[in-house]
Amino acid sequence: MTSAYGKDDLDVAPKYEYRHGVNERAARSLTLAGTVVGLIGVVNLIQGIAVLAGSKVYPDNAVFTFAGDRVWGWVALAAGVVEIAASFAIFTKSAAARTIGIAVGAGNAVSQLLVMPARPLWAVAMIALDLLVIRALLVYGKSAPLQ
Repeated sequence: MTSAYGKDDLDVAPKYEYRHGVNERAARSLTLAGTVVGLIGVVNLIQGIAVLAGSKVYPDNAVFTFAGDRVWGWVALAAGVVEIAASFAIFTKSAAARTIGIAVGAGNAVSQLLVMPARPLWAVAMIALDLLVIRALLVYGKSAPLQ
């Protein structure tokens, strides 16, 4: 069949390929993971400070799995500090930093599961970001250029 452009074999298959190979994809994925971990850390840090300052971060009728909102404020504050440190470590291209990033992502996902009764939609969004980070660090961790 001839196309409007005069070609006999019309190929309409998508050409979604990276030009620079696996290392470029790995570098982009690790940059994304480090950025997302840093943003999650900043959000947790702000939430922790807000809860400890007495702001209404969690609804009054929130039911927590265990402990109260003050404890979760301290947990969010500590998690935020660790996540920000892990974000900077991921940008150093260290293999140990990738392991720490995976642990931080898994820990934040678990903490979001425990806070889910208070803010379900926010917790689901944070868990999705944590899974994105874990996938990027697991899949592309070995193939990233360590310079």
